[in-house]
Formats: sequence, C-alpha cells, structure tokens
Amino acid sequence: MSAYNTTVVNKAGRDLRLGVLLTICLVFLQEGLSYYISFQLLALMSMGMAVMSRVKSVSLTTVSVLAFVAFILSFVLTGKLAPQVISKNSSSIAVVVFGMSSYAAWIYFTPRMKLRDAYGLLTTFRFAAMATILSLATLMLISETRLVPFLTRQALLEQNARLIDNFTNLEAIEADMELRALLTDKGERIDLFYGEPSFLAIVIFVCAVSFVLSTRMLDRDPRRPSSQGERSTAYKLVVWSSALMLLYLQSLSSIIYALFLTYFLVFRGLLARSKWWVNLFALLVFLMVFATFSYDYLVYRLTMGESLSFVQRFGFLLNLGWSDLLLGIKDASVLPEFGIHNGVLYVIAVAGAGGIAFIAVLLQCVARLSAWVQLSGLLVTLMLAVMSQNGGVFMPGKVVLFSLIMVPLACGQSLLDEQQTWAEGGRVD
Repeated sequence: MSAYNTTVVNKAGRDLRLGVLLTICLVFLQEGLSYYISFQLLALMSMGMAVMSRVKSVSLTTVSVLAFVAFILSFVLTGKLAPQVISKNSSSIAVVVFGMSSYAAWIYFTPRMKLRDAYGLLTTFRFAAMATILSLATLMLISETRLVPFLTRQALLEQNARLIDNFTNLEAIEADMELRALLTDKGERIDLFYGEPSFLAIVIFVCAVSFVLSTRMLDRDPRRPSSQGERSTAYKLVVWSSALMLLYLQSLSSIIYALFLTYFLVFRGLLARSKWWVNLFALLVFLMVFATFSYDYLVYRLTMGESLSFVQRFGFLLNLGWSDLLLGIKDASVLPEFGIHNGVLYVIAVAGAGGIAFIAVLLQCVARLSAWVQLSGLLVTLMLAVMSQNGGVFMPGKVVLFSLIMVPLACGQSLLDEQQTWAEGGRVD
C-alpha cells in the first residue's frame, strides 16, 4: 500500500473513531461522575482537539471583534459589580467568568475558522448526528416496549436523580410522577438520559439539523462524487424519525421543534419536488401522528391558567428596565427566585447591550454561512431555541450542541474556499 493510501486509511479510521465517540457522548450527554468527569466535557474536548488541529486561520471583521469585546467587557464588569447575576452558587466568580468567556469565544469564533481537511470533519459530524438520532430512536422504542427492565420510562426517570446537572432527588421525582399522572393522565414522561423531555427534544432537533446541514454541504462539493444525500434512504429516515420522535415526546418544546423541522425539511425540502399524491400521503401521516400523540397535550399546555415553564423562561423579561438592557443587571435583588431560565435573557442580563450585540452578530454570521445551502431560517431558529432552552448558554452541554452547528458551518466555508482555489488552478492543502 502506498504512503498516500495509508494516510487516507488512517484519516478515515481517525474520523470514524471520533464519530463513534461523539455519538456515545451525545446519547449520554448529561451522564458522568461529576461536572468535571462527564460525557459533556469529553465531547467538548474531543471536538476542540479535532477542530484546533485543523485550523489554518480565523476570518474576522471589525464589527465581529468589537461586538465580542463589548460583550466580554460588560460580562467582566457584571462579575465585578454583581457576581450573583452570573452565578449564585460559585465559590470563585473569577473562575466562572473566565470559563464562560472561553465557552463564549468558542461558540462565537468557531464558525469563522478556516479548516484543513474540512471534508473529513464534515463527514464525521454527519455520521455522529445520524448515529445519535438512530440511537435515540432505538432507545425510545425499547423503552416503550418495556422488554428491558432498566430501559423503561419509569426506570429512566428515576435514574435522573444522579445526573450531573440535576438537583432533584428520587423522592421528588417519584412525587412529580404521581402528580403528573393525577393531573394530566399522561403517566411518565419520556426523557431517556437527559433529565427532561424538552432537553431530549433539543438534542434531537440539533442533531437532525446538523445532519441535514452537513449532508447539503457535502452534496454541493462538485469535486467529489455525489452521494445523492438528500435523496438517499438514510437522509429520509433521519428526517422523518426526528420529526416523529419530536411529536411523540409530548412536550411543548418538542411539538414546536417538530413543526419547524417538518416545515423546513419536509414540506420545503423532501416533498418540494415530489408528486402530489406523495405530498398528500405525507401530510395525512403527519396529521395522524400529530392528532394521536401531540394534539391533546398541545391544547392542555395552551389552555393552562399559568405555565410555570413559560413564566420561568420569559416572565423575567417584564422585570428588565432600560438600564438593564443597556448595561446589564447590576442589582442582584431583581433576579428571579429560581434563576434566569431563558439563555437569551441571561446573556442580556449579564452584558446588556454587549450581550445583544453578541447575539445579533452571532445570528448574522450563522445566517450568512448557511445561506448557500438554503438553511438560514432554520439555523437562526435553532440557535434561538438552544439559547432559550433551560440551562446556561455558556455551559459544556450547551456548547456541545452549539458545536454541532458551528463546526459544520466552518467546514462548509472552508470547502467553498477550497472550491474557489481549485477552480482557479491553485493548490489546496
């Protein structure tokens, strides 16, 4: 075997091992012995090493640099004047500020990186996203059949007591299960290894979009044989499985994600060029699944007198004054009792106008880099969904989810640059 072929085989093996590792980490994202010994940190470190070993340069603009500097300065100032706004339980706010600033920098600058071997990294992320979706679908199916005693809804809910970022105990979980069964007649929730159905939903949503994003980028590289990705059985299986799982979860978040996913990827994607009877059949299947598993729960949630989840995520917005929006919160007494559950509001709370600029420039970058594969609207929606989901924006688990989008975006831009160099007869590294 020639040296070139040996190198290709070694790269393929390395990418496959990384894909398998990322899949395991994503399925068990919130599992671990502690915050520092966990699958979320293992996933983040693996992604970081894979990306940093391929970085050629970082493409920056004056606006992007100024927006990030404004965010960091405002963030540091809040840490000095009102550390409880950033974290109520930290023993060292300086360490927290440094760590969160590092995570923020990773999210912000990763899509602006120019990478070597972008094709290999893109195939790795596509494989990991697809394998995660299929693994979660298999686990969900097994848990519903009750064939495996430790993989049932109740058993999986009870194991949440030991998740690294869960602060409830087994007694509280059992009481919640009894109350939910009494009030809603829905029985146990479906959350697998994520602590709540909405977090499982956001993982499915992110993986599905990451898979589609990577597939479209790979299919649009004219230098390589077309994989017919968007017309392949695997592509259709992942998209349909994701949409149906989201509808089946019976969470308000999952239903909303399912509607977005179906609109962008099915009715504007898979079915856009299909015959009318295929479209009609798909619509009937979707409506049947929606009516069977999601309609009653959606009506229940929308007609509730007061939704604690909604109040926790968005109610805090009513308490923000103009000074808070401009400078960030500097008085910890105005914080809600249970913390800020909406990540968008958290970024604004800790950095004011600097946080608004951070979010705006980040979303603009995502929309611009995904425009050539016609996914700007879906990706901006996804970014806001990940931010708004319960849990800190600049925490390892969330950063891993962001990376499933940011790294393929960087790879896509690198592939475009390589295509231009190749078309001009230049040398591609």
